[in-house]
Amino acid sequence: IWSNKPTKRDKIGNLLVSGNGIYRFDVTNLIANASSISICVYIDDENYVIDYVYITSREGYSSWSPEDAPQLIWTYLDNVTITVTNPSSSTKLYEWDYYTIRWTTSTNTISDVKIELYKGSTFIEEITSYSGYTTNDGSYDFYVSSSNDYKGTNYRIKISDYDDPQVYDFSDYFSINIGSIRVISPTSNSKWTAGNTYTIQWSSTEGVSTVNIEIYKGDTLRYVSESVSTSLRWMRWKIPDDIAPGDDWRIKIIDADLTNVFDWSEYFSIEYNYSPLIIGIILGSIALGAVILVIRSSHKKRRPIIFQTDPRQIPHQNPQQPLSKMTKRIKYCIKCGNPNKIGNKFCQECGTKLPF
Repeated sequence: IWSNKPTKRDKIGNLLVSGNGIYRFDVTNLIANASSISICVYIDDENYVIDYVYITSREGYSSWSPEDAPQLIWTYLDNVTITVTNPSSSTKLYEWDYYTIRWTTSTNTISDVKIELYKGSTFIEEITSYSGYTTNDGSYDFYVSSSNDYKGTNYRIKISDYDDPQVYDFSDYFSINIGSIRVISPTSNSKWTAGNTYTIQWSSTEGVSTVNIEIYKGDTLRYVSESVSTSLRWMRWKIPDDIAPGDDWRIKIIDADLTNVFDWSEYFSIEYNYSPLIIGIILGSIALGAVILVIRSSHKKRRPIIFQTDPRQIPHQNPQQPLSKMTKRIKYCIKCGNPNKIGNKFCQECGTKLPF
């Protein structure tokens, strides 16, 4: 344990490497009264001669480049800690934006820090990859690049002492490119009618580009519309004529890329469209009335033919004129209407018996 930590790149010893092999040098005076010491080597640029030197350490650090070569790993007499304060569990990051990562340290013995991005326990990338570290000043701007295809709710930041990876801290889990969805319509007051078309409407934040729309009756999924663009944030739905009515309908809108981002509408009702039925009854009644009228009219047309003796409406009695002026008396057949002379008992045309 170092009671006085040298600053970065201060020389604490020299070692001449002339070929492959294991090299030893005495650090007794440097680690007096210390324990748990781990040391690896660093090559100064001015001492870097050939381009195929490969450096490894017991801790697993390795590099072909002297600038990326393993550094001295330190431990401390005091309890050195790093605490990541931002991002927090409520942080939501989106592509194309810069966000400030913040941290604190318990002492001023840490010169530089390394910042890394993890998804769960999986390492994603080193955020300070350009130089490998950044000055321990408590903040660093992180650019969320769209090319990295970040998306999820379990990201976290790891900040460690660049010279001692055993001193580190993780941030809380936070999200990247995870939006939110809120169903606006239908509401609990919505009463929709079968056969008509209505608007399903929602709002969403950054990170939601397409959604899946699921329509439920109770807990049963009945209809699905997939990969609906959120550019308009609405969709027209024509309700089928044969849909089951009820007040237990509701709609679920889900982020098509991340199914744990969704929202439910309130329960609403769907009713039968009774208008076609009423119109059908009215039309049916009119048609029935027309049939009745036709029948009655038909009967009226037949009655004069059946019950009158003359299609020209000639009455049964003789014409009202003096008998002296009647040169002939005729009577008409009730069946064919043929005129017959008085005294004939049968119609001369059809043979029907005359009534008088």
